[in-house]
Amino acid sequence: MESKELLVKLHLSAGLSPQAVGRVYTWILEQKRVPCNAELDSLLGLSGTKRELFWRAFTGPKMELWAAQNYACSQVITLFDEDYPKLLRETYAPPNVLFCRGDLALLNDHLLLAVVGARQNSVYAQEVLQVLLPEVVSSGIVTLSGLARGVDSLAHKQTISNGGRTVAVIGSGLDIFYPPQNRLLQQGAVP
Repeated sequence: MESKELLVKLHLSAGLSPQAVGRVYTWILEQKRVPCNAELDSLLGLSGTKRELFWRAFTGPKMELWAAQNYACSQVITLFDEDYPKLLRETYAPPNVLFCRGDLALLNDHLLLAVVGARQNSVYAQEVLQVLLPEVVSSGIVTLSGLARGVDSLAHKQTISNGGRTVAVIGSGLDIFYPPQNRLLQQGAVP
């Protein structure tokens, strides 16, 4: 198994913390090889029943199917990849794996404006975004926000309606539309 495939499967495994998967990533960088099963057990802190359950699930057909579905439905980027977002890589404890859709160059080759706000946006928030975002869009700056209701959704809608480009950070996964009313927005349409 290659390094990237191992990291993705570990990321998808139940019961493993991001820190444990990060230890495997660091080990691979230092050792310049994929760990054997005993080394992996040690890095992940697995023993006894927990070890048996992990290996049964990790090598089982459900894991293979789940990994294949993620590769089929998204672009998979790990810390091993050169196109991992530069600014995200510099953060404390960056995610080991990202599942993405769309133009990944937006994450590395453009200026970004992060917009985060309340789930119940105020009239003031609407007015600020209506004034701010047209200038941001005309400057070629990409809007980055979550996809929750409220200010996050509004930032995407305003940016798209002004002809701009956005990046949505989705915590629930690409296969889940949350909140459900943002399904079209998550698919790139302005409702």
